[in-house]
Amino acid sequence: MSVTFTAELDSPIGFTVACCQGSAEKAPRYGTYEDARVAHADVALTLLAGTVMDGCEFPDQCPEYGTVFVSPVFADPSPEVQTSNVNAKAVLDLLGYGADDGERDPFTCGELSGDEDATDFLGRVLMALALTPADAGVPAHRVTTNMVDCGRPAGYLQGKLTVLQELAEWCAARNRRVQWA
Repeated sequence: MSVTFTAELDSPIGFTVACCQGSAEKAPRYGTYEDARVAHADVALTLLAGTVMDGCEFPDQCPEYGTVFVSPVFADPSPEVQTSNVNAKAVLDLLGYGADDGERDPFTCGELSGDEDATDFLGRVLMALALTPADAGVPAHRVTTNMVDCGRPAGYLQGKLTVLQELAEWCAARNRRVQWA
């Protein structure tokens, strides 16, 4: 389970039908979702026949499974910052989006989705970077009988805040909100 921080979605400029991210970058573009959806079955059959898509990252696996996806193509793709639910809660707590109640069970982390004006989000990130003591990390530990929290390395929070600063600056320059879910 994870949380991804990114920019609010922009309108796509087209769509691809591909088996993986590598092939999506080289796949033909379709002007509408409907056109891509219609092409979906033909592309899947071609893949199942053993054809490896140009740019495929998993040429030994993709043709065997024949799974293809319709994906949007954006003119200016947003950067993404991904983190586990537990670490997202810690970051969101530092940014003032939740009370740090010490709870670290990923099934009870509370609300882990939202959005914010990029300038306001950037202000929160800069404040957290200025005020947060050096992150000593968290050692791995057992949460329940069958669940382990893998912890986080020292300096992790400052590292995530730094890339969130870059994301917020990117969003602010394009007048797009920061969102996370």
